[in-house]
Amino acid sequence: MRQLVTAGGFDRIGRWAGYGAALAMTPYLLIKVSWVAQALAGRYDGDATAFMALNIVTIGMAAVAILVALALARPWGQRVRATPLVVGGWLGGGFLVSALPYLAVQAFLSDPTEGAGTGSSGASWEMALLQTAFVGMGAGLALALPAYVVRRWPAAARVAAARAAGGRLWPAAGAALVGVVLLQWAAGSPLGLTVPGDRAPHWHVFHAVLGGWALVGAAGYLALVRHRIRRAAWLAVGAVWLTSGALVAWHGWKLPFILVAGAAGRPEDSWFPEHLGLLVVIHVVAVAAGLGMMSTLRGRRDRATSYVVSRELDAPVEVVWQVLSDVEAMPRWTPSMTRVSIVGGRPLGLGSRVRIWQPKLLPATWTVHDWRPVAGFAWHSRTPGVHTIATHRILPADGRRSELTLSIEMRGAFARPMWRMVAGTVRRYVDLELAGLAEAAEQSVQSAE
Repeated sequence: MRQLVTAGGFDRIGRWAGYGAALAMTPYLLIKVSWVAQALAGRYDGDATAFMALNIVTIGMAAVAILVALALARPWGQRVRATPLVVGGWLGGGFLVSALPYLAVQAFLSDPTEGAGTGSSGASWEMALLQTAFVGMGAGLALALPAYVVRRWPAAARVAAARAAGGRLWPAAGAALVGVVLLQWAAGSPLGLTVPGDRAPHWHVFHAVLGGWALVGAAGYLALVRHRIRRAAWLAVGAVWLTSGALVAWHGWKLPFILVAGAAGRPEDSWFPEHLGLLVVIHVVAVAAGLGMMSTLRGRRDRATSYVVSRELDAPVEVVWQVLSDVEAMPRWTPSMTRVSIVGGRPLGLGSRVRIWQPKLLPATWTVHDWRPVAGFAWHSRTPGVHTIATHRILPADGRRSELTLSIEMRGAFARPMWRMVAGTVRRYVDLELAGLAEAAEQSVQSAE
């Protein structure tokens, strides 16, 4: 009961945070609309066309941000197509939540008498509202987005952690590289700079924040891939989610400006002191690393190298789990295995290694990377160029029935050629395992009666 109350309390906080984020962003939208109106009325001293184009874009972004925030809070958000909402929350969270430390510090570093960009110097209240909008939206998303995800997909963190297990390492290497470069600039290093002296305090803070997030995301991603998360998988998944969004949003946002500046020729008073070529490389690597991290969390299955079967059983989930979790007894109810042995002789659980012998296949060692008592488990095996993942999932059905789903997938450089060689055997073995497990569980129920 306490857990339910806690979950319900967090859900309410998340909903109110969504409303707060939408409310905080509304003044930003109205101020931007007023700026465009002033420019149309000829009250802007400068290039009005460029000024209006930039602000029209930000008006659209603000409107989308408000809609996303409301979708995270309102019941109709549960019926919205997941992809645009998740992508919007991912990029919005990456933009704003990751920047909260920077915005907090910038409030102390900025000049309160700075103009709002409309040609006047007496609109500091507008700048204060803009700053409040960013902080409010970021803080709201930080609470509303995870509450929405838990509400719509209760097991999302555990599923993402299971999908990431054994994933590719290059996104972590890319994020770590970006983090190291940004942090050494934040610390005052002149490496990679063409104008070393042209660095304001907020420049150091901004690079320190982005560099720190990149390293946090790299560490969390590496922990997920290397199966080093025993508890609180949501923390590592959240760090990777936020960092990947920050890498794609911030660096993807800045990359076009750098490319345009390079094509136009770098002016002597350029606003960025970094070397142009190095900046392009950093931004490209950051965007690629962020996309790679998110791709791993999504765990898109390659249908050409995977097989999934499902069946309803006349047995409750507890009985099915009792049969399934006794892995050393598997050869008794499926001819697809001749011998199964837990390495070390310890009870099966997260991190356990199991040696399996199967007809027509070489012996393989499987490591358990996802362990959910009564709900199922997943394990994986590695050979040069091939990473094989097998999952066993049990869900309750009507009455005392249950639904059992078995899947196997091959990943890696040689996954496709290997699958062509063994696909027929693998499919037959999975079918035999499903049929044997169903029969063993149903017989156990009949014996108990």
